[in-house]
Amino acid sequence: MSTPSQDYVPLRTGATRRGPDEIVTPSSIERRKASVAEDMRQARSSEAVGRLEAELQALDDLLAQEQARKAVYPELVRRFLALPAAGQQLYRTASRPTSANRNRWSRP
Repeated sequence: MSTPSQDYVPLRTGATRRGPDEIVTPSSIERRKASVAEDMRQARSSEAVGRLEAELQALDDLLAQEQARKAVYPELVRRFLALPAAGQQLYRTASRPTSANRNRWSRP
């Protein structure tokens, strides 16, 4: 996860049968969509096609999310740098993952 006190960290696709874990870029999403499209051509049921269409939409959504995050990150950094040193330190401390935070936000 990117915080304004660090360099931008892009979203990642996660390793799936569509490919290894990689940074979300238009080309990485297009490669994965090509794999889904191939499976769609071979799909034998409307249920399978529906799942594959949902996967295509999820890939499009992931790319859109990454592009939106990347677009607003410079403004987030600008606002962070405008904070006084104490405010920046408070942000760093509050956004640091701790075992209590991980347990509180993790799914059972």
